[in-house]
Amino acid sequence: MSKLTQALWLLATVILAACSGYEVSFNDNVLYTPKELLKDVEVADRNLELCIVQTIKDEKITNVAQLTRLRCTHAGIVSLAGLERFYALTELDLSDNEITDIEVLERLGKLTMLLLDGNNIREAAPLLRLLKLTELTLGENEQLACEELNKVETQIKQNNGTIEYPLHCQH
Repeated sequence: MSKLTQALWLLATVILAACSGYEVSFNDNVLYTPKELLKDVEVADRNLELCIVQTIKDEKITNVAQLTRLRCTHAGIVSLAGLERFYALTELDLSDNEITDIEVLERLGKLTMLLLDGNNIREAAPLLRLLKLTELTLGENEQLACEELNKVETQIKQNNGTIEYPLHCQH
């Protein structure tokens, strides 16, 4: 392949990459149509929905399986209902919200990182179903029952992970 041909292929690749969000046509023939961003975001909490929608836009997510990381800190989130739809999540940061019930998280079995510090969580039992967790933070959850945390800690340590307890649960 000549240097001119290589240069033209490189130029075409750069142009197509730069136009990835646009339909590309030549002589009224469509050469490329970008995939639509994921639109079906139905969760109970409006603040959680806004965070998911922003992440979808920022990361150009076109299907549920592509959403693997979600960071929704200081967002005023109260409910996680509907979050289970995003089954591919591996990293979830919900620090500093108003969450009390985390039962829905037990359906997110791919989670490896879960940051929940600064919420109002009461029960840790749903975390026992998250067998892949390697990082868990629960600091500043003053109402959290400490009894289940020993089992959660054992499970996380089997994955060579770390756990941060609320002050009233530290041993």
